[in-house]
Amino acid sequence: MKQFAFILIVGFMHVMYAEAQVSEFVRIGNEALNQRKYEIAIEQYNKALMLDAKAAPQAIFNRGIAYLS
Repeated sequence: MKQFAFILIVGFMHVMYAEAQVSEFVRIGNEALNQRKYEIAIEQYNKALMLDAKAAPQAIFNRGIAYLS
């Protein structure tokens, strides 16, 4: 039972860390987009989407804006 609880906690921590990374990549991408650094923005959005494509709809939308700019 202790092993199961440990595995559950470690798994939860991994998910939380990945979500934080996605948010950070999107934040950096947004800053780059606002500064008209489109290649950097696209790279950051791609990193966010590689971690979790469903959790980052803003990254999909803003990456499209960066490609069009």
